[in-house]
Amino acid sequence: MTAGGTVKGDLASEDERKGTVQRVLDVIGVLAEATEPISVGEAAQKLNLAPSTAHRFLNLLCREGFAVHLAASRRYTGGP
Repeated sequence: MTAGGTVKGDLASEDERKGTVQRVLDVIGVLAEATEPISVGEAAQKLNLAPSTAHRFLNLLCREGFAVHLAASRRYTGGP
């Protein structure tokens, strides 16, 4: 608790409060809205994620069948 009586977490931005599940759903949303395959960097930038986090989420989505990795272009698209 801070001197003003608020809990420190109350001042966190919306992005900081999002849980992992919501962030993965956000990645699915970006893939669904994309008109062409996107790179890890593009996904990270659109969602304000670290590139390593975007890469981990995209790989998870590929393993689970929600996304496809296009190895030749190093880009991702929505699932099959």
